[in-house]
Amino acid sequence: MPRPPWPKHYCGSFQPTGGGIGGSGYSGWQAVRALREMGFEITEDISQKIFGDKQSQSRPRRDPNASTAAQPVKGPPISVLGRVDNIVQESRRLKAVSALQPLQRKVLGLTAKQYWQVTLVQNGQSPAPTFTCLIDAAICSSECEVGRMASMTIEARIAGGFAEWEATSASAF
Repeated sequence: MPRPPWPKHYCGSFQPTGGGIGGSGYSGWQAVRALREMGFEITEDISQKIFGDKQSQSRPRRDPNASTAAQPVKGPPISVLGRVDNIVQESRRLKAVSALQPLQRKVLGLTAKQYWQVTLVQNGQSPAPTFTCLIDAAICSSECEVGRMASMTIEARIAGGFAEWEATSASAF
């Protein structure tokens, strides 16, 4: 039986009748045990040949485009610089805002006649925080464009079960 080191080669066209590693009939942990009994060291290269790349497949990989929604938190206004990911003119969130009574809007500090919804992605962190905000439709139509960078001042509007970010100013560049 040949012993290592042997030259690396591709055996793709060779289909031994015994199956397993090198036609031995052994595969998986059985192959590892047989190789160890024969005095072979199980290197990472040999392990990959036996098991494939299962280890790296089983590990969850962090998506470089992953993001996480930043939840509204009471506090002073904050400045956010990021990429405009989307602009929505109709959504359940916007319908809920439209359904608020004038007193509720006043308590929340929502003064615009019509709101749109904009999502800003703050790059440079992983996962990237995203801010989905209500924004005055007049400001958004002149200052927001999907894919462009924008600077926004946002404030949390929280009362009862209502919690939203509102962009009070925006400038795109």
